[in-house]
Amino acid sequence: MPNRKQQILYITAHILFWAGVCMCFCIFSNLRPMALHYWKEILSVLFIAGMVYLNYFVLVPMILLKRRRVLYWLCSLGLLMGTVFVELCLLNSDIHIRVVWIDNFTLYYTIICFSIFFRDASFFLLFLMFKLYRVKAIVLENTERTFTNAVNKLTVIAPDHQIQLVDFKDIAYFLYDNDVIVLTLKNGQELQRNGSLSELENLISPDLRIRANRHSLVMLDSVVRYTPSALYVEVGGKEKSIPYYLTKQEDVLESLKKWNCNLYSSEDFGESSIQKEEKPLSEDMRRILDYLVENPGSGVEQVAKCLHFSSRTAYRLMAELRHRQLIDYKEDKTREKGYIVKS
Repeated sequence: MPNRKQQILYITAHILFWAGVCMCFCIFSNLRPMALHYWKEILSVLFIAGMVYLNYFVLVPMILLKRRRVLYWLCSLGLLMGTVFVELCLLNSDIHIRVVWIDNFTLYYTIICFSIFFRDASFFLLFLMFKLYRVKAIVLENTERTFTNAVNKLTVIAPDHQIQLVDFKDIAYFLYDNDVIVLTLKNGQELQRNGSLSELENLISPDLRIRANRHSLVMLDSVVRYTPSALYVEVGGKEKSIPYYLTKQEDVLESLKKWNCNLYSSEDFGESSIQKEEKPLSEDMRRILDYLVENPGSGVEQVAKCLHFSSRTAYRLMAELRHRQLIDYKEDKTREKGYIVKS
């Protein structure tokens, strides 16, 4: 099932599409013998949208997907012709006004009827194909989820570009990087998989994984310990640290404690040895540090605005700086919540 963000994007895309269709109908109305008034063009678009979504949400799932194809096409044809008839009733007077100079009015009116029919049919077929594509995608997703839960294995792309199955117990964590999910095994091997971490969360049982941050999904049986700022997994015989969400740190910690409170350590011991293996600070990280030196107590949104970062980039960079113990989050009674550079 799509999450709330995906649903909002989905609905927004549909609204923008029909708004664009309304605009085109109104702008180019003078080129077509249709309505003389904008409100009639807009109402005509609403009739078409109603026909499309009646097919999308009612006829396809209740008739076509139940393999009653003849009944479906009869209902679809009736729906399409009904929409054309309603539009003709709405536009009839305007068409008569526009074409008073036509000698063979009957023939011309017939052509107009067919033009409206084919125009509406194009919208109908476009959304029908889109609906069938989504149905197929959902079926494939459900099939993969059922298979994955049944065998506790995940399909991934091996280095030789072959599809292979990987057992959950062999996976350490997933990292979303450059529009590809990099899957790291406990032995250190890296594989790839298309999709998003949200899709993986739907595939893998919540008892087996935890979302550490925006870019990382960690298998719980690979966690060797966790601290107030990060959790540690064992990869190739070495510990790998993964920082938490900057804004959901307490929620992640609470989930980890419910899972296994014995692995919790209140001190980030061993950080110095791990930091030696980390990459040097990027130019953007240095800019954030310089800004916080001059403006202590600044929040993430303020830093993003002043340094011209996106909010997501600022969250990611500041999470890394906090994980490296270069900045800290402070809150007291005399000032607002914000971040400062550690001395």
